[in-house]
Amino acid sequence: MADSMYDQAPAPLARTLSTGSIDSVVPPPLKHKKRVTSLFIVLVITTLGMLVVTCLYADIAGQAAYYYTKPDSWQFCIIYADSTTQLWDKKLVDGTATMLSYLGLMALFYTWAALAATFRALFHYEWIPSTIVFLLFDIFGQLAYYQSSNLVTVPGKLPLTLLVATKWVKMDMYNKIGKFCTDSYYFFIIKEGHLLPKTYPNCTDSVIIIDDKVQNSDSQITQINLMTNGTVLNEDLNCDGALALNIIFLVLAYSFVFITFALIIVLILADREIRMKRPQRHFFKESGKDLKYDKWCLLLCFLGALGYVMTSVANLDAGFTALHFAHDYHLVDSDVEIAQHVSLGNVVLDLDLDFYINSYLPFKMNQLDLQTVLLIITCMSCVRGHFKQSISAFRLGAVTSLLACLIQWPAVVGNMETFSYNDLWWWSDYDKCVDFHTGLPFLNADRNGSRAFCNDTRWGMAGALITFVALHINIIACATVYAQNQNRESLIIADVPGLGDPFSFNYDTEFRQSDHHDKPQSHSSNKEPKQSTTTSLA
Repeated sequence: MADSMYDQAPAPLARTLSTGSIDSVVPPPLKHKKRVTSLFIVLVITTLGMLVVTCLYADIAGQAAYYYTKPDSWQFCIIYADSTTQLWDKKLVDGTATMLSYLGLMALFYTWAALAATFRALFHYEWIPSTIVFLLFDIFGQLAYYQSSNLVTVPGKLPLTLLVATKWVKMDMYNKIGKFCTDSYYFFIIKEGHLLPKTYPNCTDSVIIIDDKVQNSDSQITQINLMTNGTVLNEDLNCDGALALNIIFLVLAYSFVFITFALIIVLILADREIRMKRPQRHFFKESGKDLKYDKWCLLLCFLGALGYVMTSVANLDAGFTALHFAHDYHLVDSDVEIAQHVSLGNVVLDLDLDFYINSYLPFKMNQLDLQTVLLIITCMSCVRGHFKQSISAFRLGAVTSLLACLIQWPAVVGNMETFSYNDLWWWSDYDKCVDFHTGLPFLNADRNGSRAFCNDTRWGMAGALITFVALHINIIACATVYAQNQNRESLIIADVPGLGDPFSFNYDTEFRQSDHHDKPQSHSSNKEPKQSTTTSLA
């Protein structure tokens, strides 16, 4: 009896294969694979170049104290502004070399992630729309990525981005990296009360060196004398190597942007081809079995992404404004008075020391935050769920929206308290907002600069609140899509119009047809023709 059970013919498979499953066995067309392979080779070469550049920056940052004592080296030009600021203000800064090194590594990481996502999408066509969304975030992140935690645009809390670094690098950026001025005012006051001032200015295009003697001196007069005697002329500096390294860095960084953009083009062409050959794989037209309420999630994700872009653009504009006022940054401002009494009256000697530095980047190192990652995953999940008609994707979208909101709450509450305490709201007095964005934390910006910082702060907060509210509503929207479509009948291939009988198809004819015109086939009379393989799904 047992043998008779095995002798029976196997029962036919149930016709429940989804359209998404058929995509998993469709190989990508050969021409798209060739394009991705070519971009892969370019990416490997660019990666090796960027690794060399970032290691050079890291080496310079690690030996900053050594190069600061070597004004004749080109590395001195890169670390000078940061090291001088750090030594004089007695505070730690990330440093130009460190920021550029990390920025290059982040661009490298983003591009490799884009390549991996693209390659996967070519083997799973239902992932193409959501992968394009990821690559758009990827390009934007390479150019102007900002964390959403600091909504008050203080330059020292803004991370360095590629667009700001591009504006910073100029051909004459190291021509005058410092300007040293000392003014001496002699006041002679006679007994009749007449004031006779006399000024002796002394300004030179020189840079000062804050050595150990200057730091250890408690007398301002001694510090002024030491710095005056230890100046280095700008014309004696050799900064050609520093400028060349910065330009090479920008070329490699924008090469990563170009590669990511090219990957988007490959995905668009592949998506267009698959929709022309098999339009049933993409559900642009509604049918009775489409998911319910899923478009609301797409709208909310669009609003969340729009708010994120608003905040990032506001921070980018604040970065440009900060870069403008960092030019000729007033680092040293010492004023010492020495009074002496003579027979005719009092003689007052006023020593005023001013030092300005260029090529200073008043920013911090860029880092990836969880809130942005969760926003990207949420948008990808909703787009994938809509195009693949997958309720599990909306389940993931609900969870990631919830996590993004939980992480965003402390940042929003803290910044709202700052807005309330300092009257920075849109309905508050505009002059109060402008007055808040003044002083040393804002690089002693003028009135127009303070207005720009105020506007950027308000726009950044508006964008963050849009994202904050949109993600909260998206939790309910994604959960609703998942709950309302639980009992929905799965879309099967047999239900797709125009597909014919999909459960019996020729693999060589159907799946390799797109490669036929890309790859020439040789025919030999000595070999028997290869029989086509027919796969039965039923």
